[in-house]
Amino acid sequence: MRWVIGLVAVLALGQLALADGTGAAFHDTAANPGSRLGADTLDPPSAFSASRSCALAVPTFRAATTNASDGTASFTLAKPAGVVSGDLLLAVLIHVDQSNPPGLPSGWTALRRGTANSQSVLAWKLAGGSEPSSYVFSVDASDVTSGAMVAYSGVNQSSPIGAHGMNEYGASSTFTAPSATSTDASTRLVVGYAVDNYASTVSVPATTTSRAFVNGSGGGQPATIRIVDREHASVGASGTSAATLTSGKDGAAFSVLVRSGAPNPVTLTWTATSDTYATGYAWTRTGSGATTTVSGRTTTTGSDATLALTSSATYSLRASFLTWRSVAATSTVPAC
Repeated sequence: MRWVIGLVAVLALGQLALADGTGAAFHDTAANPGSRLGADTLDPPSAFSASRSCALAVPTFRAATTNASDGTASFTLAKPAGVVSGDLLLAVLIHVDQSNPPGLPSGWTALRRGTANSQSVLAWKLAGGSEPSSYVFSVDASDVTSGAMVAYSGVNQSSPIGAHGMNEYGASSTFTAPSATSTDASTRLVVGYAVDNYASTVSVPATTTSRAFVNGSGGGQPATIRIVDREHASVGASGTSAATLTSGKDGAAFSVLVRSGAPNPVTLTWTATSDTYATGYAWTRTGSGATTTVSGRTTTTGSDATLALTSSATYSLRASFLTWRSVAATSTVPAC
């Protein structure tokens, strides 16, 4: 009977020791050869920091489509690849030598229309949850139409369009899009060039990135569209954007600022755990209810793009090995 009582006491003491995870012993197993976890603990990462910029992220280019047609009463532009609800769609069209402006599909709004020896238009739409695969613009059937559409993510959902402008040209070899003044610190400047009777290159400013280009020809009267963009991450005037042609032509140059609505992500950084058997990390955010895992002991960065600007949060980071977790290192991000 005494040995039974003694065994019960030993087992009870073992359970007490195991109740505290930091005191639980690791034993020699296939996953732990030679009891390499003999220190009985997993050291946490150090110097853990969670931070973010309260400035909004500049809207991001998603994709573009182009088309050119001749002699049809409708003009179709496919929806750019990967468009999701909330993306901004911008379209630039030119219809050569016609007095009737292009008609817009349902839900589209014209920002600017040009009439210099042709009909051109800059229009926009905020994508919904069930966008069609393409958009049909109405045009006269007697001449060439060229067009391009670009999509941007991370835009302001209630007011995605900032300042915009247009310059028209007749027989000019330089097309200059006007400056647009931003009241926000994180916008993207989008510039469109629509050129009548032209099928050659459009040389654009080196500070911009070309997003779409199309030469449409037919009936001896070609038409060209080129769309470029660049970040304008400060309050104030964007400055003009001049493109050069190989000869003097008619057309228009448009500029529009796309306003941001997406916060910058929270950046997580830390110093790796000193325990070489650790296989990664796991972090949680107060209120989120989810755990994010990161593979690799030497990985020392992570990010969270889901925290609202108006919210604060505390992040907890633990080193991991199999099902084991270290004690947490924490860092708090204030609301903006």
